[in-house]
Amino acid sequence: MDRLLLVSPPAPESVPPAGASFRVPMDAEAVRASVCGELRIVSSDADPYNPVGAGTLYGAALTCAVDIIPGAGHITPDDGYGPWPALEAWCVGDTPTVGR
Repeated sequence: MDRLLLVSPPAPESVPPAGASFRVPMDAEAVRASVCGELRIVSSDADPYNPVGAGTLYGAALTCAVDIIPGAGHITPDDGYGPWPALEAWCVGDTPTVGR
């Protein structure tokens, strides 16, 4: 089973100078064409690097499922994320969502 998960994709204009190489417009058609199986996004409603929201900015263009974790920040270890059994289960096809 092929799956691609985008975790906390940033809005290009919100990427700090150190990550300038990530400031590229998304080519939704190319992303969809590169995925043989399921494409999904997991993000937060409080991501400082994507204040518009990944669902709004990318979900519709990619026509994929979007899981929103309330108040999760940028979903990093600094935001309290580490081992994530539900995400691992999703990766191997044992569950349909990536909820925490």
